Amino acid sequence: MTKATSFFAGTLKQRVQIQSKIETPDDHGEIDEDWSTDNTRWAEVIPLKGGETFESDQQDGTNRYKVTMRFYPDLDSTFRILHKTRILNIDSVLDIEEGECKTVCECVEDVTNPAS
Repeated sequence: MTKATSFFAGTLKQRVQIQSKIETPDDHGEIDEDWSTDNTRWAEVIPLKGGETFESDQQDGTNRYKVTMRFYPDLDSTFRILHKTRILNIDSVLDIEEGECKTVCECVEDVTNPAS
């Protein structure tokens, strides 16, 4: 068993979708934005910190997550991760030890637009 295989044994138990934004012009010249699933992967999704702030009498929740998966080349903050009913916007992407073995994403949940 290789180092990469032994590292992931039993830890990547959750299915996530890697999504990219698609922009298409509508009939009125406006841009419609939608998301398309590029890949479905096994991952480990760990909640890091939840917080709430109050601005203008509105409550704003912030939930942060760490998502670990096998190496995913070209993944960056223009993508997002769909996990169950959560939309996770990617803040940063790390190639741990620059060994092209695993990718770790730091994400913030989009609490204003839950996935359906």
